[in-house]
Amino acid sequence: GNRKYVRIDITTAGSFTFAANGTSNGDDPDLIVYQAGTVEFRSESDGNESITRQLTAGTYTMDIYEFSNIQGAGKDTCIDFTLTAN
Repeated sequence: GNRKYVRIDITTAGSFTFAANGTSNGDDPDLIVYQAGTVEFRSESDGNESITRQLTAGTYTMDIYEFSNIQGAGKDTCIDFTLTAN
C-alpha cells in the first residue's frame, strides 16, 4: 500500500482547505493532520476528501493514505493533494 507524509509550514494563521483526490474511480484517500504529534483533525469520508479548517501559524504534518490499505486487501493508489489558503 501507499502512504505519504507531508510537512507543512503555515506562516500566517487563517483558513485553509485540504483536499486529497484519487486519480482512479473507486479510490478512497483519507487524511489526518497533526501538529506537535497531536491530531488536529481528520477527514475520512468515502471517496475524495476536502476539508476546511482555521489554523494557527506553525508546522503541521499530513498523513495521506488509501483507506483500503488500512481496512482490507489494499491497492496502489495515486493521490493528488492540494492545500489552499482561503
